[in-house]
Amino acid sequence: MPWEYVKKATSSIADGASETVTDTLEENKHLYKIVVTDNAGAAVNKSVAEIKIDTELLTDPDAPCAMMAPSLQQEFKIERDVSKGQKIYVKITNHEGAATTFWVVLVYKV
Repeated sequence: MPWEYVKKATSSIADGASETVTDTLEENKHLYKIVVTDNAGAAVNKSVAEIKIDTELLTDPDAPCAMMAPSLQQEFKIERDVSKGQKIYVKITNHEGAATTFWVVLVYKV
C-alpha cells in the first residue's frame, strides 16, 4: 500500500500561543499517524496538540507533542479512515519557551 505525506507548517507561534493547521481530504484515505517537529526537524518536547477529524476529538486537548516525535520506538498511530470532504485539525500550543515554527506531517495510507 503506497504512502502519502502532507506537510503543513505553522507560522512562528509565540510561547503560550496556539495555531491550528488543517487538511481537507479530496478523496478517501486512511490516516496512519501524525508527526510533529520543530522547524529543524527535531522532536518537540514541551508543547501540546489537539487532533480532531471534523468535530470528533481524537486526542486529549493537551496531548504531548513528544508522543508525536519522528523517531519514537512506539509510533503515535491514528489508524482511522477519513472520507472525502472531511477536515483534519491539528492545534499546536507552544510551550517550548520561545517562538517556534512547527511542522505537522500527516501520514496517509492510500
